Amino acid sequence: MAFQIQIAGAEELSSRHLLTQVVIARPLYDHSRAELVLHWHEGSRYEDRQTAFLAGKLLDCPIDIQWKDNDLTEHFNGFRGYIEDVRGRRNVSSSSLLLSCVSFTKRTDLIPRYRTFQATTLLEIAQHIAKSDPLIKIDQAADLDIPITLSVQHGETNFG
Repeated sequence: MAFQIQIAGAEELSSRHLLTQVVIARPLYDHSRAELVLHWHEGSRYEDRQTAFLAGKLLDCPIDIQWKDNDLTEHFNGFRGYIEDVRGRRNVSSSSLLLSCVSFTKRTDLIPRYRTFQATTLLEIAQHIAKSDPLIKIDQAADLDIPITLSVQHGETNFG
């Protein structure tokens, strides 16, 4: 099985012959992550200053990873995200970059989300949420006529 990567902003690293390792993790209740190792011999590719330049250039670049079939004709989109961290290693004759990637869903966690309701009723809060979320249906409105002095939602994943 082969992998193909596309890195927007660093197309020169998208060739398969530099990619030596790919690990994709999709944990439950967390963002998908990918770790890639790109390895090359200094004499045939880049000098050491170029390696440091590439490492800095890669931060926050969008990346797509495709699993390719052995004959490279069919593929499966295995990961889509951005490069969150880059670590470089250099020895006498070769260099490598370790790319830590995270799915684009991580960026939604970076935006603070909160909403407050004050001096209202539970019914008014439910009606406000139901306006923007078609999955919310209010069946027995009388049961929700409960006064709310203050309600704060913080860190919710979806405010509808």
